[in-house]
Amino acid sequence: MRLLFAYTLILALLQITFAATANLKCQKDNVGDYFIPNGCQDDPTGSNCENLCKSLCTKVKNPFGICGVKEIKVDPKHCVCIEIGD
Repeated sequence: MRLLFAYTLILALLQITFAATANLKCQKDNVGDYFIPNGCQDDPTGSNCENLCKSLCTKVKNPFGICGVKEIKVDPKHCVCIEIGD
């Protein structure tokens, strides 16, 4: 019974881990890798999303000003790296 409980717990933790990182993608086009925040939530603790995408992408920028004129900090769960043109 304990073995079954431990097995179920491990599977649940793995599922949560993979679900949390499923939307983090870094794709290349002929211009390079770019970061665009998917969402406009404030991140008062620092630039977690930007740091997360820097670990996935070679360049970080917000070319279209999705959240306004300035590049804002967003929650890492709303961060995706997507392919764009120039």
